[in-house]
Amino acid sequence: MVYLSNGKIVKYIKKIKYNDNYLDILYTKKKGLMIKSLENTVMMGNIINGEINKMNHLEDITAIKLETSDKVLYEIYRLFYRNTPNFMDNNDRIRMYIMIYILNNYGIDLTNGNFKLYNDIPISLEELEIVKRLFLVNNIPDTSIRRDIKEKVILIGETMNREVSDVNELVNIAKYMYINSYKDNDKEYKIIKRINDSIK
Repeated sequence: MVYLSNGKIVKYIKKIKYNDNYLDILYTKKKGLMIKSLENTVMMGNIINGEINKMNHLEDITAIKLETSDKVLYEIYRLFYRNTPNFMDNNDRIRMYIMIYILNNYGIDLTNGNFKLYNDIPISLEELEIVKRLFLVNNIPDTSIRRDIKEKVILIGETMNREVSDVNELVNIAKYMYINSYKDNDKEYKIIKRINDSIK
């Protein structure tokens, strides 16, 4: 996890598995670099040097200019999942892709569409670019969303959060929607039906 402020790292946390051990790296602006490891080998030294190089490269990234649509998507994610995303987490990226696709199916077009199934997830090239821009961004201020859209997003999100316990289930629902092969006795179909009922 990385937090940047004015192009400088203020916090960097990483856990790296090595053989049967873990290397914990924590950097904060106040305390500097702290490393915990059960091993003290040349290989561990190489891993630590690699992480420090990555940190330096992150600071070389120029300021990210967010579009209004990026900020809207970030806000819609918060409304939909009732949580703030961290796009360095692969699960949060998957949640974003699926949310965009599901909302698109209910008339809320957040991207230009053109979805393709990639690793069982319907994704468009545009949303890949958006998530790339949001990757290192934290705590975007609240963005105004049209009231009717906001209400619909919250309704659909509440149903999803109540019915779906993990990312794999979300992937299954999106895949079902994509291939349009619902069956009356499938769990995914029942969840989609509840969403349909909640927004009528």
